[in-house]
Amino acid sequence: LERIYKNDNSIDFFPKVVSRYFNTTSELNEYINFFEYKLDNKLITRSVQIGIEEIHQRIKIIKTQKKDLVDKLTNFKPTI
Repeated sequence: LERIYKNDNSIDFFPKVVSRYFNTTSELNEYINFFEYKLDNKLITRSVQIGIEEIHQRIKIIKTQKKDLVDKLTNFKPTI
């Protein structure tokens, strides 16, 4: 991808898309490890930073709200 889109502004799309599917600390670390060697490409630097922050926020939301959501869904009794 880097070779094909090297000078194309659309290359910043790829870090954004990938980050949408990551929501664990290990996936965050994989994302960081993969992109840290590509940050010399200024076309993707900002997108990678945003991706890292989005993954961090997703992890935080899961940690703080997962238990309540699971409890509510477990005890949910639909009324028909």
